Amino acid sequence: MWGMGFRNFINFNGALLAKQAVDTLCWHYTADGNYSVKSGYKLGNESEYLNRASCSGSGLLESWWKTLWHLEIPTKVKVFIWRACRHCIPTRQCLAARHIQDANGVCSDKAVSAGSANSPGSVISNGYTVAKWIPHLGELFKINTDAALDMENNIVGIGAVIRNRQGEVMGSAVQRSEATYSHSLAKAIALLRGIEFAFDLGTLPAVVESDAKGVVELINSSRKNYSEIGLVCLDITDRLRDGSISGIQFVARAANNVAHTLANLALSVDHDRFWVESYPDCVSHCIHEDLPG
Repeated sequence: MWGMGFRNFINFNGALLAKQAVDTLCWHYTADGNYSVKSGYKLGNESEYLNRASCSGSGLLESWWKTLWHLEIPTKVKVFIWRACRHCIPTRQCLAARHIQDANGVCSDKAVSAGSANSPGSVISNGYTVAKWIPHLGELFKINTDAALDMENNIVGIGAVIRNRQGEVMGSAVQRSEATYSHSLAKAIALLRGIEFAFDLGTLPAVVESDAKGVVELINSSRKNYSEIGLVCLDITDRLRDGSISGIQFVARAANNVAHTLANLALSVDHDRFWVESYPDCVSHCIHEDLPG
């Protein structure tokens, strides 16, 4: 495990006891773990519906469909409702679930490619720019992290890369684990692992980047969060207190390609792997594309 670095049980036990805190009640039906009247009302309605459904079995659903098919409305409307309930309509959410690239709505639904970014008369001339990794202007190292999920096999892949201001790789790592994390929780854990990796290598001070906007906002927020993600973010903020990590920043996916590729690689490895001042061949093209100048 990244960042452990313990040589004996006494040191491990001391570090574990240092993390002890007062127990806090957590409400699992909100994103931040805090109870809200809205979430309680919603849970109550769902419970009532499940109770009614359990009494009638599948008859309630069958009755609903029979009512729909007997309505005096055009057949195409009935079919449309059926397709919507079956998630067969090509909405952006359904397309994303099928890994189909969607057109860019900002650019009048025309496909946008990196090659068209340099064309003055292209559809992206109105304020659209292609994101790219940018090295830190000062002497700080930059840590990029990402996570990938294999929901079918319950596998989480984590990738991290550390580079200096010249874009040279100081270290890269992949970690594979069997878990059923949510996407946001996996991204938060990836951030923590990337920071621990930097402490192990001594590539400090550093700034951290991730394409998980919600997680980054949560870390930089002063609001208390008692959810699983909030607890991971609390561990991350503890790492920020000594000043070795100057901040956590959000970047677009295109500016996080190396970490994204490493995370996907992690899904196929059989054990954690680390590279010092090196990286696997699968990210070579991304590394060269990100080099400044």
